[in-house]
Amino acid sequence: MSSRASLNHFYRTVWNHTLGCAVAVAENASSGGGRASGAIQSVVFPHQPVARLALLSLAVALGWGFTGIARANPTGGVAVVGQATFDYTQPNHLLVTTQNGAGTNYSAINWQSFSIPSGSSTRIQQPNASSMSINRVVTNTPTTLFGTLSSNGKIVLVNQSGIAVGQGAVVDTAGFTASTLAMSDADARAGRTRFAVDGAAPGALNVQGQVIGRNGDVVLVAPSVEVAQSAVIEAPNGAVILAAGQNVDVTGRGLEGIRLNVQAPQDQALNLGTLKGDAVGIFAGTLKHSGAINATQASVDGGRVVLKASGDAFIEGNGRIVATRADGLGGAVQVLGNRVGLTDNASIDTSAVGGGGTILVGGDAHGTNPAVPNAQVAYIDANARLAADATEKGDGGKVVVWADGVTQFNGKISAKGGAQGGNGGWVETSGKRTLGFAGLVDTTAAKGSTGSLLLDPSDITIGFTNWPVATLSGGVFTFPSDANGTMTPSTITTQLASSNITIDTTSAMAGSGDIYVNNGVTWASGNTLKLKATSGIYLNAPISGAGATVAMQAGSAGITNNGPGTVSADKLEIISGGNVSLTGANAVRVNTIASNVTGTTTIESYAPGSSLTIGSVGSTTGMASSGALTLYEYSTGANIVVNANVSGGGAGLTKVGQTTTSGTLTVASGKAVSGYDTELYAAGGVTVNGTMSGSNSATLHTGLGGGATSTGSSGLVSAPTITLQNDPTTVGSIGSAASPLRTSGTNVYIGASSYGPSGVYIKHTGTLHLKTANIQSSAPVQIVASGDIGLYTSINTGATGTALILAAGGNVTDNGNDQYAPNGRWLVYSTKPSLNSLTASGGSGLKQTYSFSQYGSSYGSAIQASGNGLIYSWSPSLTVGTPAALDKVYDGKASSSVATASLGLSGFEVSNVNTLVGSDSITSTNVTANYPSRNVGTGLAVTYSDVNAQDSAGKPVYGYVIPGGSATISQRPLSIWTGAFNNQWANPLNWDALPDANNVLAVSIPAGTNVVFDTSVAPTVLKTLTSASPVTIAGSSLQISDGFTVAGYSQTGGLLSGKGTFSVNGSFNQTAGKLDWGDIIAVIAPSGNIVFNDLKAPGVNLTATTGSITGNGGVVTDGLVVVTGAGAVMNSVDNRIKTFKATNTGSGNIELTNVGALNVQGINNVGGGIVMNNTGGITTTGPVTAPSAVGISLTANSPLTIGADGLSSGGNVVLTATNLTSAGNVTINGPVTSTGGTVALNAANDMTQNAVVYGAKGVTVKVGGTLTLTAAAKAGAAPVSYFVGGSSVTPPPSTDSAPSVDPLPPTATDTGVFDRVQDAIAQINLLTTFLDKFELAVQQQNDDPNDKDRNRRGLVVEGDVCTR
Repeated sequence: MSSRASLNHFYRTVWNHTLGCAVAVAENASSGGGRASGAIQSVVFPHQPVARLALLSLAVALGWGFTGIARANPTGGVAVVGQATFDYTQPNHLLVTTQNGAGTNYSAINWQSFSIPSGSSTRIQQPNASSMSINRVVTNTPTTLFGTLSSNGKIVLVNQSGIAVGQGAVVDTAGFTASTLAMSDADARAGRTRFAVDGAAPGALNVQGQVIGRNGDVVLVAPSVEVAQSAVIEAPNGAVILAAGQNVDVTGRGLEGIRLNVQAPQDQALNLGTLKGDAVGIFAGTLKHSGAINATQASVDGGRVVLKASGDAFIEGNGRIVATRADGLGGAVQVLGNRVGLTDNASIDTSAVGGGGTILVGGDAHGTNPAVPNAQVAYIDANARLAADATEKGDGGKVVVWADGVTQFNGKISAKGGAQGGNGGWVETSGKRTLGFAGLVDTTAAKGSTGSLLLDPSDITIGFTNWPVATLSGGVFTFPSDANGTMTPSTITTQLASSNITIDTTSAMAGSGDIYVNNGVTWASGNTLKLKATSGIYLNAPISGAGATVAMQAGSAGITNNGPGTVSADKLEIISGGNVSLTGANAVRVNTIASNVTGTTTIESYAPGSSLTIGSVGSTTGMASSGALTLYEYSTGANIVVNANVSGGGAGLTKVGQTTTSGTLTVASGKAVSGYDTELYAAGGVTVNGTMSGSNSATLHTGLGGGATSTGSSGLVSAPTITLQNDPTTVGSIGSAASPLRTSGTNVYIGASSYGPSGVYIKHTGTLHLKTANIQSSAPVQIVASGDIGLYTSINTGATGTALILAAGGNVTDNGNDQYAPNGRWLVYSTKPSLNSLTASGGSGLKQTYSFSQYGSSYGSAIQASGNGLIYSWSPSLTVGTPAALDKVYDGKASSSVATASLGLSGFEVSNVNTLVGSDSITSTNVTANYPSRNVGTGLAVTYSDVNAQDSAGKPVYGYVIPGGSATISQRPLSIWTGAFNNQWANPLNWDALPDANNVLAVSIPAGTNVVFDTSVAPTVLKTLTSASPVTIAGSSLQISDGFTVAGYSQTGGLLSGKGTFSVNGSFNQTAGKLDWGDIIAVIAPSGNIVFNDLKAPGVNLTATTGSITGNGGVVTDGLVVVTGAGAVMNSVDNRIKTFKATNTGSGNIELTNVGALNVQGINNVGGGIVMNNTGGITTTGPVTAPSAVGISLTANSPLTIGADGLSSGGNVVLTATNLTSAGNVTINGPVTSTGGTVALNAANDMTQNAVVYGAKGVTVKVGGTLTLTAAAKAGAAPVSYFVGGSSVTPPPSTDSAPSVDPLPPTATDTGVFDRVQDAIAQINLLTTFLDKFELAVQQQNDDPNDKDRNRRGLVVEGDVCTR
């Protein structure tokens, strides 16, 4: 189509007396044509090129040289509202200064003429920017502006004779409204911007120059408004509006402030120039736009463009519209009219960085928005483009091309998602009556989901001819009378590459609303093709989309295929108001299917993959049909997976099956197949993990693949009648022993007349009537029902082992039918014999072939005999005439034997179901009395077992119940070790009665063993344990209440606790575990070492005659006595010892680490040294001697006191008191002697010396506080050094002889019992002696004035003054 400059224009000329020349007056041409009574054939579209110079009458006048005639700025002004002054003093310049009318924000001036020649200017100065100046020309003099018109406020210019803004002219105001419609005097005085035709035809309004409204709108009002290509109209903070009409109100700001009350077809608006604003609107009877419109701001209407005509609204040539918002989103553009279109290279763009905007051409989505008027005709030319893209990150926008009549789309639409993220947009190109589609739509998204294209014709045929339903040529818009639309497969294929497509005929106003696929459609993009028909969908050719979804939605005519009409895709969604029939070779080749059909459904599937899944596609889940539903799968090896509910309606059949020799069918857990009659079958087996139900019947069938039918662990098949079949060629089983088929209903048919399953395993809820049992010869049968079982047929199984099981929660009726298991046995479960009805008498009846009876058992209980069995849940109870004596002393056993004859039993049943006569009789000589456990107790419930009987036919009867009684098992006085098996305490074979828990009072163990008590023994309580052999505690807990005497003791774990005598005469080796005793622990090891880990007792006496004593763990005791032949080392930080006495007759040290105040009652180490480290004070109340040269070291982390018995060693002596926990004082009340070494005394705080300190090789004393030396204090031999606070002081008198210290008396007969009374007396005497001496020293100091220096350097001396 060729480029066009404007509409046709017709003019008439009149003589203008003021101008002195002829001027052209617009005479708008009317468009011819109309709609015939039949279909529209053609309409003349006034679209012919004209000379751009003849835009308006005034432009013609200017072309004749009129510019030289204009002589002045506006003249003859008179203020009619407010006040105005007119200053013409400046050459070629007029300054008008206005004052608003009282109480208003406007003024009004009537002018004789209002023109501005080139090079001249007029300035209207108003009180403020919100003021408005109304300027009306009251003569028939047109307005021509070639110079500059400016104002700080808003200007309204009214001239009925015409207004032209010439090329080069500038109108620069806060807001500008120009009208060639009249404004009445009353409206002017009232400040109402209301315009209307008044008398003569108004002139045209033409703009060739620049118009800018800086703070408001620019509104151009006239019956004919034309903007030339050279014109630029801007409202950077408002709207630009072209309003072509007969009666126009401007009631407010923006597009909503314009009301065209009267509009005629000849009212036309033409824009060839550039319009810029927040919003742009063109309103006319007929409008054309071939210039540029930019609505790119965000205030007021925010990036809105509205082109609205009562007749034609066309964008042509290179006309373009751009609309965006400042918030990063696309704007909104509407092109509305009776006939709308984009021709030539026209474009509309609402793309933006954050998301595409909205473009509406001819109407809104589906034509259903009452606020947006619908076009009758919409035309988009081949080179026209509409874009609503997200250019960075966001979703594509919305684009609609709509017509109630005919839409012809040949162009391009883009609604793409952003390159950085976002989904494609939504596009509709629809003709409610007829649609021609030959364009291209792109809704792709680089990092999101592809958008959608909706095609909404009346009827559509997909065929080889893409019939353009409308053409525009030579100004004539032509379309055919036939309402059908056609699209070529290639058009759809091309379009599917860039969009999901919906072809929708449901909005049709003509035609039947059908969709025909007459030629195949193939695509590989994976996008969705949706066919949505008001009536029917007819597939006469294939639809094939690789990895795609095909959705078909039809009305009452349903969906059918014919011959090659097939569907191949990844997913198929079917919604239909009528029957659906897709049958024939490869009719449906999809991986997932979902359908919802009002009517019947028949689908033949050839799944392309490994399975066909019934699932969710689009908005549809599962398969539902109001009538019969049939789904066949024909692909070999393809499985059917029911992942959603399947339901059929009415009295029809719901059938889902795999027809080939392989492939399975699985109903997923929680999913259901339901209908009146339901049938599932598959050659490879059917598994119902969900539910299958039929209100009339349900049939499960496996084919040639020999598969099994199964319900897994939670599935269920339910119907009044259930039929279970298997193909005879390659048989499969019904359920399995581990997972029986779960059923519910009444009548069950197994197999067909000529074939049956290879095994039957059924778990039934309710009563089961077995109607047929056609099974394979070796098939085992296992039928378990919660209710009764009625046999209406014989079962003949050649299986071995337990071949036939009939387990009823109620009773069994055989209805005279024999049952056969010649190679194995049968078991029949029921409640009791008298409630069954066993009448078969052909020689193989249940009552004739049973081998035994068993009471008190249900399905799953242990069976006590071989052969055919009648198993009853009822437990008959016998009457005991003479109760047995059941009390006993603990013997380690939980049962005892009772003579049957002694009980006087009665109350036997009749178990002979064949004759129903003769009571049963007991056959057991003895029965077993069973106690709850072997442990002691009272009121113990005793039951009987091993009650064997026989019926009157001599057949065994099991399960009789003999009422038990109550018994007491009392404690055993003594258990004796017999050692018959090994050395494990827990082994009952080693005892006459196993002593564990609280069952035995005393235990006796002879010599010759080593008994191990470990974790396999329950925690045990005894009164006494006496063992001539060693005992090992390795775990668990052993508690003794009155004495523990053993010939040796070892502990590697567990706990030994108790009280009374604790005597070990032998080895003692505790490496782990704990020993907690309430009395004295006495251990004598004649040979070997003693090792302990964790001891707690009031007193501990350890004697290792020839060995050593080692404490790897702590000992907690009031008194510890050790006697050793090789030393004792007890350095655990867990020791808590109050008194300590030790003797070592051999080599080795005596070492002790302890926490708490420690009283050392004496230590004698003949062959080693003594090392003690106590966190707390150390007080010696007996002699501490170590004659060897090893020496003595005592460290008290608290006070250290040496008692009157003194301390002596052949080696060095080191006594130290730190102040770690309390004052580190040292008190020497007895001699401290080293006969072969030195003596070192260290007191962190004070030291009091009341005795001789002798070191054969010298004495060193260091005191941190006060040193007190009494009269008895002496020190020797040299060298002797005393230091107080780090400074040397005078030592006490010297001595050259070592005082003697008597060693601790022998302790061979020491009982380890401490005399606490004597201990207390000794401590009091010691304290009294010290206080007496301290008082004497103080008294002497106070009595003698010469003693004033005796406190020098913290030294207190009894006796004469010492000087140095």
